[in-house]
Amino acid sequence: MLPPYKVSITTSKLASTKFIYIGRLIVLLYVLFSSLHLKAGMKDSVYAHILKADIKHPEIVLRQAILETGWFQSKHLMKRNNLFAFRSTKKYMWFDTWQESIEYYKRWQDANYTNPEENYYSFLVRIKYARTTDYIKTLKQISLKRSEGAPLPVKKPAK
Repeated sequence: MLPPYKVSITTSKLASTKFIYIGRLIVLLYVLFSSLHLKAGMKDSVYAHILKADIKHPEIVLRQAILETGWFQSKHLMKRNNLFAFRSTKKYMWFDTWQESIEYYKRWQDANYTNPEENYYSFLVRIKYARTTDYIKTLKQISLKRSEGAPLPVKKPAK
């Protein structure tokens, strides 16, 4: 039979191992939910700036930003603050802020989308912004519903 102190050490190791796994799980869940919240918060911020810039077809343009950046997770485009994968001489453009890329989109749209009667998806195909055959289909599949993006605000109880 083992002395009592060895049993307590073994039990202590088992308990600490459980706490380590629980701790790792908590950290993983925190990172996961923080990431979802950041993506949703970024989506709302981008959409607000698109509206502020008075860009035509704002929902489609938001979908473009989501698709081009992979829900704002593309390190390659996000470090350039380039939400729409704009290129200049085959290289991705750099912007000081992501807001500047939206303002650039507005100027680009004003210069190129001159027929407001034209379907915007058709426009994107015509000017070859949509470089793949599935681009428009993929844009249309991106859901912008609030329940699938940013969490609803928590109502604080009245005092």
